[in-house]
Amino acid sequence: MAKKGKLTNLFTTALLISVLIIPPAFSQNFNTSDKLAFDFNDLNKVKDLVPSKTPEPPKTVVPAPTPNPENTITPQDNNQQPTQPENPTVKKVERPKLIYKQFKPAIAYGRLLRESIKLFKDGNFYFWDVVGVFLPDKDKDGKDVLYGWFDDSNHEMLAVLKDSKGNILMKTPYMGRNSESSPPFLLMSSMPDGSNPDMEKAGFKNKIKLGAGSYIVEFYLDNDVFYKMPFSVKKLASGTAYNPNDVWVAEGPWNEYGYLYYDNADPNNQLNWNIYLRNSRPDVNATTQTLNIKINLKNSAGKVVAKATYPTYDIGLREWERCGFLLTTPNDTMYFARDLLKVNGKYQVEVIIDNKKSVYPFEIKNHKIQYQGKQVREKTDPLRYIEGGIDTFWIQKQGGTYK
Repeated sequence: MAKKGKLTNLFTTALLISVLIIPPAFSQNFNTSDKLAFDFNDLNKVKDLVPSKTPEPPKTVVPAPTPNPENTITPQDNNQQPTQPENPTVKKVERPKLIYKQFKPAIAYGRLLRESIKLFKDGNFYFWDVVGVFLPDKDKDGKDVLYGWFDDSNHEMLAVLKDSKGNILMKTPYMGRNSESSPPFLLMSSMPDGSNPDMEKAGFKNKIKLGAGSYIVEFYLDNDVFYKMPFSVKKLASGTAYNPNDVWVAEGPWNEYGYLYYDNADPNNQLNWNIYLRNSRPDVNATTQTLNIKINLKNSAGKVVAKATYPTYDIGLREWERCGFLLTTPNDTMYFARDLLKVNGKYQVEVIIDNKKSVYPFEIKNHKIQYQGKQVREKTDPLRYIEGGIDTFWIQKQGGTYK
C-alpha cells in the first residue's frame, strides 16, 4: 500500500510541473470556413494562416468602412450565416486603382454563352476561360496591369456564382493571357480543373453541382463588380431504374437570342445566322435529337431574300451548342453581307424548327445593321451590356422574356 501511495504522489507532482512549464496550445481555430466568404487577397492569406508558436498579444483593430453592397460580394456562402470578421493579423495588399478606358469593361457575349459558363447534364456547373473586353491595362501609377492570383503585384479578376438570395456558391480566379489576345480583347484563363490545395484553402473552385433554381454570374475586378448574367436551372428528364441519372439544363439567353455575323464587318464576307440549340428530348436515354430547321431572311414586304434549309439537323448534347448557318440566296447562290446592306429597311430572321416558328426582327439604316436592346451601349446598364464587337449583331426573338 505504501508503494502505491508513493507512485500516486510522483504522478501528481509530474502533472503539476507539466502544467506550469509547458506553454498552452494556440487557441484560435484556423478553419478556412470561418474566414470571410470573399476577399481578393485570400490566396495571399493562405501562407499566413499557420499560427506562430507564441501568439502575439491582442491588437486594437479599427473597423473598416462598410462596403457598398452593390459593388462588393457579401460575406455569405450557400445559405450559411455571415462568417466572423477575418483575423486582423492577415496581410492586406493595397493595389493602385485601375484606369478604365473609354468604354466600361465587359465580357464577350458569344464566348460567354458558348463555353465560358457551362452546365452539364449531370448538374455540374463550371467556369471556363472568358474573353474580357476593354479591361484596364494601366493603373493610376502608369504601370502595366497584369491579371493573376499568386503575385501581390497582380490585379485580380474573379467570377462568382450566387443563388437567388445572393449567397455565394462558388468563386473562381482568372489570369490574363496577353500572348493569345489582341486589344481590346483579352483571353482570361480560369482556375485549372482538378484539385488545387492552395486555391481550395482560399475558398476557390471552378465546379459545383446545381439543382433547380435561379442563379447569377458576376465578374469582379479588384473587388468591383463589372458584369452580370442571370440564368436558371431546371430538370429536363428524370432518371429511371435502368438509368438513374437525371438530366439538368440551363435556361436563359440561350433560349431567346440569335445573331447575324459577317467576319471583321467586311461586307464582302458571307452572312451567317447563329442560334443556340440542344438535345431537348424529355427522355433520359435520348442520345440524339433530329431537327427539321428552316431559316428565312425576309424584308419588310415579306419577301425571302436569303435562306438556309436543314431537313435533318442532329443535336446530341444536352448542353447548349452554338449552331451557325451560312445563308444563301433563294437560288442557292452565296449570300454576302453587302447584298443585305444595300437596301435600308426593316427585316426579320424567321426560324422554323419542327414547324415551330420564332421571329428575330432587326433594321438596316444608313446601310448598316442597327444594334438593338442591350447592345445599344448608351442605353444599357454596363453590367448587362452585350459585347459583340463590330461584326456580331445580337437579336432577341419576338416575344422573348429574358431580361
